[in-house]
Amino acid sequence: MTKRACGPFAVEDEMTLMRGHAIDVLVTKNSGGAASAAKIEATRRLGIAMLLVGRPEPENDALDVEAAVAAILAHGAAFRGV
Repeated sequence: MTKRACGPFAVEDEMTLMRGHAIDVLVTKNSGGAASAAKIEATRRLGIAMLLVGRPEPENDALDVEAAVAAILAHGAAFRGV
């Protein structure tokens, strides 16, 4: 049986997980949300190196709708009726 959990998690839980798997480097995306706060604090407390990967800078600064649509189409994005 597989157990799955959904965050956000407590700092102590993150520390237990990191210790249990002998984590020495954490690579994670910088989502800017509170959900990652415990993970970041756990790495600090344990002295684990952390690499936060940020979003890339936008290549096109679209100033109008037509330019925005052109940028989307240039990247091969599909429209998803949202």
